[in-house]
Amino acid sequence: MLSGSEIIKQVLLGRIRIDPFNIENVGPNSYDLTITNKLVVYDENVLDPRRKDLKTKEIIIPDNGYILQPGHFYLGSTVESTGSSHFVPMLHGRSSAARLGICAHIAAGLGDLGWYGQWTLEMVVPIPVLIYPNMRMCQVTFESVSGLVTRYSGKYQDQKDPTPSKIWMDNLRKPQSTQIPLLVEDEIMASIIDVCSVGTKQAAYIPWDKRYCVTDMGDVISLIGVPKKLSEFTRKESPYKLVQIAGRTKIYVHRLVAAAFLGSPSFNGEIHIVRHKDDNYIDNRPSNLVYGTNQDNADDAKKNGRIHYGSDNHNAILNEDKVRLIRQTRFNHKSRLVDLAKQFNVNQETIRRILQRKAWVHIDDGLGNLCSAPHKIYELSTTQKSEIDQRLLNGESRKSLAKEYGVPVRVIHHRASRIIDAID
Repeated sequence: MLSGSEIIKQVLLGRIRIDPFNIENVGPNSYDLTITNKLVVYDENVLDPRRKDLKTKEIIIPDNGYILQPGHFYLGSTVESTGSSHFVPMLHGRSSAARLGICAHIAAGLGDLGWYGQWTLEMVVPIPVLIYPNMRMCQVTFESVSGLVTRYSGKYQDQKDPTPSKIWMDNLRKPQSTQIPLLVEDEIMASIIDVCSVGTKQAAYIPWDKRYCVTDMGDVISLIGVPKKLSEFTRKESPYKLVQIAGRTKIYVHRLVAAAFLGSPSFNGEIHIVRHKDDNYIDNRPSNLVYGTNQDNADDAKKNGRIHYGSDNHNAILNEDKVRLIRQTRFNHKSRLVDLAKQFNVNQETIRRILQRKAWVHIDDGLGNLCSAPHKIYELSTTQKSEIDQRLLNGESRKSLAKEYGVPVRVIHHRASRIIDAID
């Protein structure tokens, strides 16, 4: 669970969103949330979860308060919208509100990674209790998560105001691909074993088209009429094997094998790549495949020597000596990028990346970033610095602060970095 200071840091880094953000609401390990002036109540004698047209009534909480009555069920909403794709939010009641008998949420306290919106509160009381708009009603905590993650994209994304149940939408969901392989029956295996590669022991149906199956040796078999192994081919620009199924659809073999034996990845965002564990593109056995990310592929390529850096790359125009000369020439003579590009027969962007140490980064010459102009000194008073720090903690835009105080955005970035360092 994140501490209060860590919550502030992650808000500044943009890894947690709390809108609006008020530093006074930060506790030792939580953030207090306030209630809006709206309540929703159901206008039904019996609630049917299969109905989407349940009648509701809206109640506006006046400034002088509204009395919650026992035996009634209220939906409220937080003023703040929260969310994170990096930490799991958990909603809890506040002790001070609970001691008045207010149950701020009945059960739905678990937020999802990637969800963002106002929390809907499920409120009941055992005795009459007066509540007011903007009253601190509950608190949210944030916890770290481990393992591969699925980011939320469900029916309550970006919700605003008290939101009645949408459980009726569960019946509209399409069934997900099973994670357990749907293996081909023994009698069918006996009929296809002759067309499979040596060593084949089992096969699994392609989840969306059971006229085809793939074997544990990476063969794709058509079950239409007489079983036959589909011919594989590659594209000129790619070493991966493809087959043509359903008459015209061209699809990579390793993706078919993964879908049949590993199931649907059920991941959003970046995690959807099928990787070969041993970097052997033609080995499409299920045991050699795993779901991962583009970064995983890049790390494998670097580890296994498929990506070459510097002069080891046969396409490189430059070498280590030329790069050192470029940086030394810039340092000694303040040469222009365009002149360096012409001299070394490369484009200006290449020169810029070399000088910024974004390319050929393995060369350590101690010259630093040679592409940025000297910074003008901008003086801020102690009072201005304090004001900026407080407004940064309150979540104000760095760009708008820079404009208001007449300084470059980098100066405000520097103030934010100092706050994060102080929290650490």
